[in-house]
Amino acid sequence: MDAKDLFTYYLDYLYDQTSDRLDALQLSSDPAEKSKCAILTRRLLTLSKDLADAKVRESIERYGERLEKDVLKSFDKAYRRGDLREMRVISPCYLLFLQEGKCKGVA
Repeated sequence: MDAKDLFTYYLDYLYDQTSDRLDALQLSSDPAEKSKCAILTRRLLTLSKDLADAKVRESIERYGERLEKDVLKSFDKAYRRGDLREMRVISPCYLLFLQEGKCKGVA
């Protein structure tokens, strides 16, 4: 993943207020793709604070919040089922949110 990829996703939000490519990464069954989605979202949030107008920043923030909730919900379900394999798949994304300090925990 390089700066070109980051700006490609940023331009998706600039023109469409959404990114089908980022959604495809999130919905992928490949853990590496899900992690890439979380990393890109985190970087887009940082980039949008410096470059974006309010509308683009809000779109990216909403996406990041939705992604965070989905990751936390998936991790919580796996935890409650005792599914260590699934927790291992989700944990890289979960850790990204923890490192960012956004994650408040799951009730």
